[in-house]
Amino acid sequence: MGKFNGLVACILLITALTGCSKQSDSTTLVIKNINGYTFDNDRQLQQFETLVIEDGRVLATGDDQLSLSYPNAETVDGQGKTLIPGITDAHGHVSTLGYTLLSVDIRGIESAQKSAQIVADYAAQKPSLTWIQGRGWNQVLWSDKQYPTAAILDAEISDRPVWLERIDGHAGWANSQTLALAGITKDTVSPPGGEIIRDEAGQPTGILVDNAMNLVMSIIPTPNDEEITLALDTVGQHLLSLGITSTHDAGVSSTEHKLYRQIADKGDMKVRIYGMLSSTNADIEQSLAAGKTVDGDDYYSVRSIKVYTDGALGSRGAAMIEPYSDR
Repeated sequence: MGKFNGLVACILLITALTGCSKQSDSTTLVIKNINGYTFDNDRQLQQFETLVIEDGRVLATGDDQLSLSYPNAETVDGQGKTLIPGITDAHGHVSTLGYTLLSVDIRGIESAQKSAQIVADYAAQKPSLTWIQGRGWNQVLWSDKQYPTAAILDAEISDRPVWLERIDGHAGWANSQTLALAGITKDTVSPPGGEIIRDEAGQPTGILVDNAMNLVMSIIPTPNDEEITLALDTVGQHLLSLGITSTHDAGVSSTEHKLYRQIADKGDMKVRIYGMLSSTNADIEQSLAAGKTVDGDDYYSVRSIKVYTDGALGSRGAAMIEPYSDR
């Protein structure tokens, strides 16, 4: 993947041409009979019918006669499919998405009860898991617009701790066993920058916002290097399937930073990652002193820091001048 005369890097077939995703170093590939789009140096939209890739980089684009200049190249018939520049996601959380894809995914589910049922079905299929984890709930999509509760989860699964992060990562939903393991009771004080949501009697409901999430997350086993690598590999395949070839990763941990550099240097990074180191990393001062990072032919670069100040609107953790109208 690369550039030619202003072409956007990482051109990707969005439709069925999956067979040309990676070529050997010595291969010249010609994709013809395509409906291709790109931009020139003046940012004007250009169309083409043939694309030539050599040594993993875009070499040329042109009409159907272009392929005649490369008689020894491997040729793929694009079957009239559309080919566009690879998409860049300007705000992502790479490892988190990877863990989501490897755990229970409840994005877009229409109710808390349905979400709990999906979690229970997942848990039944994974009897060896000591923790059931997932992500994606969003009370804004539900008819009552209300936070879910531990009781809803307890009705479906109570034999193991459950921890489900909200879609934005700024709140978590726990069952009663998780609350007990974390020692969260009526008397537990909400930490600075976080909130333990409570019912009218003052009992924790199972929802923890922002820094209060750490009360649970601190007792969940930390992913090891192999699990992080698997998550990265999984998310890379997922992003490519959507046409995303580059992404920002907001809040890269120290462990992830080390592994990303190793993976990029080995040439195993599937998508380009622009990393933003987490300001909460213990070694952030050393990272700042070291300056920018560019590894693996620019497949992994770090030129910025993610700083945390407050929460998010959806989880009601964002700092506001006046109280939320629904709280």
